[in-house]
Amino acid sequence: MKNENKSKDQFIKKLLQRIAELKKLEMERKKTEEDLRFSEAKFRGLFENVFDGIYQTTPDGKIISANPALVQMLGYDSEAELLTIDIAHDLYANPEDRGILAQRLEKKGELRNVELVLKRKDGDHIIVLENARAVRDRQGKVLYYEGTLTDITKRKKAEEALEKRIKELSCIYNISYLIEKPGISLEEILQGIVNIIPSAWQYPEITCARIIVKGQGFRTENFRETIWKQVSDIFVHGEQIGTLEICYLEERPESDEGPFLKEERSLLNAIANRIGRIVERKDIEEALRKREEKFNSLFNSNPEALVYFDRDLNIEDISPKFEELFGYSIEEVRGKKIDEFIVPEDKMDESKKLKEMSKKGYIFHETVRKRKNGTLIPVAISASPVISRGSTIGVNVTYKDITERKKAEEMLRETRNYLENLLNYANAPIIVWNPKFKITQFNHAFEHLTGYTADEIVGQELPVLFPKTSRNESLIKIKETLSGEYWKSVEIPILRKDGNIRVALWNSANIYAEDG
Repeated sequence: MKNENKSKDQFIKKLLQRIAELKKLEMERKKTEEDLRFSEAKFRGLFENVFDGIYQTTPDGKIISANPALVQMLGYDSEAELLTIDIAHDLYANPEDRGILAQRLEKKGELRNVELVLKRKDGDHIIVLENARAVRDRQGKVLYYEGTLTDITKRKKAEEALEKRIKELSCIYNISYLIEKPGISLEEILQGIVNIIPSAWQYPEITCARIIVKGQGFRTENFRETIWKQVSDIFVHGEQIGTLEICYLEERPESDEGPFLKEERSLLNAIANRIGRIVERKDIEEALRKREEKFNSLFNSNPEALVYFDRDLNIEDISPKFEELFGYSIEEVRGKKIDEFIVPEDKMDESKKLKEMSKKGYIFHETVRKRKNGTLIPVAISASPVISRGSTIGVNVTYKDITERKKAEEMLRETRNYLENLLNYANAPIIVWNPKFKITQFNHAFEHLTGYTADEIVGQELPVLFPKTSRNESLIKIKETLSGEYWKSVEIPILRKDGNIRVALWNSANIYAEDG
């Protein structure tokens, strides 16, 4: 009996232990299920809210699952719609890519950063970056593929735009570098530009170019005119002088302008415009060269006294007229300063200022200079710097003998003073007006007649001197004189400053300038 009770107690103890173990296992199971639900919730949240596309596909090309980001990326209305498509034919821009990538997954087990071109539902192409792996069973058989797709279309377009921009800038830089080479001819520049151009186009290996300027042609060795071409006219001063042509030697897909990009049209026009400026500059340089060739002959045959100074303002050359005017030969003055010869002592500071001013730009100045025999002569000095490649390399100075003009000016001043005195102090009232009836002169006798001073009247209009009642009639008679008709001793009422009216016998005539 005692042994029987002991066995019962042991059984009950083991039973209780087992029950405790089962309860522990149940609690662990519930915790595991809770952790699993939490993990699944986290995964689902990540799966549904991540920006990249996530997928699972069968080896034979069917989609098992796709997150919302992938559905939106590919332009479908729902995951269910996306699951019905055939991946190779409906999703890949090049269906053969699907088989190639599947083989790589079979062999390597994963794909890393593979660029693909996919088709959206609407037919548009997008570029994606794919990372994928093959999921296998215990026997190594592929169950499905899973991976992510990142849409890099915008990034690729930005990279392509940057690459195009770099090609354009390289082309422009190379052209700029070419034209700045010292001593390079226009022909060498145009041939160099033709050779540079193809590398800036989308398909450089089939690109050829030709420039025609003023009937002269420059072309790449492979140039052949085809139906796939772009042309831009070359202008100088608004006049067409040639053309720039770009041709593709083979057909390429349609783009903005045939097979060409709109950026290539802009670059083509920019290069044509640059060529126009280059030709213009070379024309100017050629004209300058010819002008320099004429300089010596003009210098020696000029009727005025000329001096050419070097950059340090030493005398380099003088004209025959200079020798005649000042009495010095070229052997006496070459390599020396002008102040040593023709500048009077009291004009040294003036001469220094003029020389500094002449380095910066054109000057004109009238002064006095000294001959070799010591006599002084009035001269007009004009000077301007000689510029080459942006630097002053010398100064041209002209000395004009103005002795006769000064004498004429003095005689003119004396004559003008005489006539002014004659007009102002004549017994008869005299008035002068311009074609706009503005009074310009008013002598003392007219001041006495009207009561006005000359300061009060000069600048006023002529009708101010006539009463309103007879003003129109008086003006008509005066206008007749301006038309070339003369009339004498006409009575015209004059309105004085004090309001009284005087009647004067008016004689009038036109005064003509030298040119009529």
